[in-house]
Amino acid sequence: MQTLSALAALLVSVFLLIGGASPIGVLTPLRARLDGFPDLSIGLIGSVYFAGMLAGTLAAPAIVRRAGRIRASCAFPVVGLIAAFALRRRLTDRRARPAAARAPSPCR
Repeated sequence: MQTLSALAALLVSVFLLIGGASPIGVLTPLRARLDGFPDLSIGLIGSVYFAGMLAGTLAAPAIVRRAGRIRASCAFPVVGLIAAFALRRRLTDRRARPAAARAPSPCR
């Protein structure tokens, strides 16, 4: 019975993780399209997101071993929040984007 409850907890956790992360793959390109990003930039945003996910997957065990699970679970969201605030203006303000992101897409 203990094995069954542990398996159920694991499956619920995976369900919540996938359910929470899945809209990112759908809503981010839609919002980027509404903001006028060219197709190449939208593709790069998705690629960089998953490259960051891979890098985090590879780096997280070493960070948890070195700092401990409590400190690591506090530090990871803080680093993500700081990165989001740092990049927000750069990604949302049209004047702050690089010239390549403002260029019209040849695919339109």
